[in-house]
Amino acid sequence: MGGDAASSVVNANLRAHDVANLYLVGGGAFVTVSSSPPTLTIAALAMRAADHIAEVYRGRQTARAAPRPGAPARLAT
Repeated sequence: MGGDAASSVVNANLRAHDVANLYLVGGGAFVTVSSSPPTLTIAALAMRAADHIAEVYRGRQTARAAPRPGAPARLAT
């Protein structure tokens, strides 16, 4: 995990450097095995990635000027 594609596979949000929209969410983001069980760290990283993906999705949703033709009406929240 890191900011440089030459020395890491994913960035801090677990998004792959070389493949667009590919997130490596899980224990595969770890380079080495730790001395303690990684379950909580994996869950925390997954939540971080999910928050990032939600932010990206929300940004795309608000960027739309008009709903798609035939799309159901949105309820006000």
